[in-house]
Amino acid sequence: MNDDRDGEKFPTLGGPKLRRPVDNRSAVADHSPSTMAKDVRGIGPMALLLVMACAPNQSGTSRETPSENPSGTVVASAEPTPEPEPARTLRWRLEPGDRWEEDVTEHMFILEHPKGTSDPTQPSVITTKTERFEVVDVAAEQIRLKTTVVHYQYEVRREGGHVVFRSGQAPTAPLTPDAAREMSFIDVPLEMTMTPLGTVERVHDTEARHAEVLARFETLAPTMSTEDLQRARDQLASDLELQAPRLVARGIRPLLPDEPATTGSRWIHSHEFPSLFDSTVRYEVTYEVKSSEDGELQAAFSGEGVMVPTLMMKTIMADSDLRLDGTMRIDVRRGILLEHRETNSMRVELRDNPITGDGGVIASRFERMRVRRETAKPTDATQ
Repeated sequence: MNDDRDGEKFPTLGGPKLRRPVDNRSAVADHSPSTMAKDVRGIGPMALLLVMACAPNQSGTSRETPSENPSGTVVASAEPTPEPEPARTLRWRLEPGDRWEEDVTEHMFILEHPKGTSDPTQPSVITTKTERFEVVDVAAEQIRLKTTVVHYQYEVRREGGHVVFRSGQAPTAPLTPDAAREMSFIDVPLEMTMTPLGTVERVHDTEARHAEVLARFETLAPTMSTEDLQRARDQLASDLELQAPRLVARGIRPLLPDEPATTGSRWIHSHEFPSLFDSTVRYEVTYEVKSSEDGELQAAFSGEGVMVPTLMMKTIMADSDLRLDGTMRIDVRRGILLEHRETNSMRVELRDNPITGDGGVIASRFERMRVRRETAKPTDATQ
């Protein structure tokens, strides 16, 4: 639950935990929540979309000592192995006034569903959006960051065609409930306080912001049926209440390690957050640095998660399997995220239930790519 203090809504859910690996397992994972549903068998693509952010290599050179073979020919020395870059401290280096934008593309694939299965090779929903970031203030290792969705496009693909909704343009067809909910957040900023390691310590959410989002929704959804309209209202209210605790749990940037990192370095990120089916999702993510050259670090991450249902939902949900894999690129000198890619896979088995009907399987795959593009030159930060 959230406490209201001076108009702000403060999540009480604990933030992420970071630790170094205790064994030689390779990557294990992070990322993505989902909204609670009244009708399990009626879960839509956007609710599913929301369910879905080893030892170091040997250093030094290897060189053979020249020797002579029986014929007297000198054997050439092996080429020296390039020295890896030294371990460097990873921090998000942001200064007041820094501004940039990130293009985000998301593909949702419905692999199995009790109501039918779509083509698993083609996404059923494609969304593209532009998020604008601005650093409001930096003080005592606290970064106050404002983020705003400034453009959104929602494409639904169905048999026989597809429909596209774009922000700033009159829709050519009635908005779907999912599209109306997502577009309600356009141009409504949200501020949060994070650390240079990426931990979100507070989300500065307010009742006024909630009211603005809800009001925008009402202007977008007049063509919906009464049933769809109420379901979308309930879903949007849940989205707003859970947004802050999700951000605190997952962060808005990947969580960085305390210790310096170089090629082969690994660290683990564990977290949990409220999610689909009135449940809690628990994840463990392992990051591993794959390369660190010319000031740019590339890392891979992967992991497994599980949904922990309430006692009531255990009568409906039998089992769950969640997995995440991805990569990221960081400009170490400037302390910025250049690119982040992730794939979330989910499979939930449903029990037979007199309320929801026969059991079945809900399975999906969610792919997201985030790429930075600058709108103002940020301050260069060096080690």
